[in-house]
Amino acid sequence: MEMVGGTGATQDVRGGQALPGVTEIAQAAWRKSSWSAMNGNCVEIAGLGGGIIGVRDSKDAGAGPVLLFGQTAWRTFIDDLKGAGRPL
Repeated sequence: MEMVGGTGATQDVRGGQALPGVTEIAQAAWRKSSWSAMNGNCVEIAGLGGGIIGVRDSKDAGAGPVLLFGQTAWRTFIDDLKGAGRPL
């Protein structure tokens, strides 16, 4: 997982893969979680290309930090959330 908050693309030192830059993140098709409440406490996700998933807080109106997950880490996270109702 990486966190992007600066300008331009960053380099993932573990895999040598270029991470999405600020422009790509801003232009992504963000969608809210179906579990988000109407009180503004929403999580948004977007596919950012290259198998990277971005996650952000909707309260920041696109100006806050974005967490970046690779496909394997994202799938593990989702599988854990769906896991038999057990607490995380």
